[in-house]
Amino acid sequence: MTVANLESLALHRLALAPFRADADADAVRQSMGRGLKAGEDRFLEFLGENGLDALWYEVLKRHDLAAATPERVLTALKQARQVAAVRYLAQRHALERIDAAFGAASVRYAAFKGAHVRELVYDDPSLRPAGDVDILIARNQRDLAARTLVRQGFALHPDADVVSHEAAFHDRNVSVDLHWQILRPGRTRVDMTDAFLARRRRQGFFWGLDPADALFILLVHPAFAKYVTSPYALLCRVVDLSRWLRTGEMDWDKTLALLGQAGLKTAAWVVLRWASWLMGPVAPPDVLERLEPGRWRARYLGYWLEQNLPSRWLRYPLLVQIAFTLALHDCPNDAMTAIQGWLRHKWKMRDEQETLLAALSDAPPGRG
Repeated sequence: MTVANLESLALHRLALAPFRADADADAVRQSMGRGLKAGEDRFLEFLGENGLDALWYEVLKRHDLAAATPERVLTALKQARQVAAVRYLAQRHALERIDAAFGAASVRYAAFKGAHVRELVYDDPSLRPAGDVDILIARNQRDLAARTLVRQGFALHPDADVVSHEAAFHDRNVSVDLHWQILRPGRTRVDMTDAFLARRRRQGFFWGLDPADALFILLVHPAFAKYVTSPYALLCRVVDLSRWLRTGEMDWDKTLALLGQAGLKTAAWVVLRWASWLMGPVAPPDVLERLEPGRWRARYLGYWLEQNLPSRWLRYPLLVQIAFTLALHDCPNDAMTAIQGWLRHKWKMRDEQETLLAALSDAPPGRG
């Protein structure tokens, strides 16, 4: 695949080069040199924006390249590494508290996305920053889970735009996103939440998703929540996917069945195609063949990737949602279900917000 505006995307491939399956010390050295040649400040900022600066610091140390790195650059990466470690410890402590509190309140939950994946595919999970801790619970336990978080010292930050499927809670140091749907209602052909929670697994100090369900999230969440190629789609998520496919527990048949059940095989195909362009082949060819949509839709979505239209048209999110994300559903009926879900959300979002606030009105705030 040849992507337009290659100069604007060249940093993507340089930033990801150390994390390819075939990366060695020479590849890391060359990528660093080319990245710094484009501008030290620009390269460092790009790594930080994409959650890769702490990972880069560890890669340079592992390949004995620290001495060959400009001192100013190495210092900045080291500071990012230290910040990532501190943030990870705060998030881990918060998740341990939530696990205990949810257990006592009989709230069935599973951590997912970055806070979950990093514990399984990174030797040191603190290298993979997460902006928040994402937790999946059943819709009928939403109010109980929310009250439990408040009693643990978290405060609700209301946002009517996403109240159909999630709510954000914050304490002094950590943000928690409480989800009762994996995506906005209507994005999946059937509700996946209860089945995901039924298959959850204990992962040391918390509950996480079954491996096939975790891979499902890695393949579809960037498509709808981050528009695949846009600046919202942080490159650390591409590293997550690549590492999972190399080192995680794999059951492609099970994940493909889930994607078919949800009507989202096309979304997974697009995410895998983009990741493969950035990092080389990440999935078996037969998997891509089983996911690929019909010829004309494949060409249409390929054009969106090749022209990087999600980034170029980011100022017009409704256009991207209509022209791009609706086409990520497997059939017109699925796209119509997504539209209906969005319309229902717009109709009910104020009532949903008031219901959630009312549920917390008698919950005394706790101390974290």
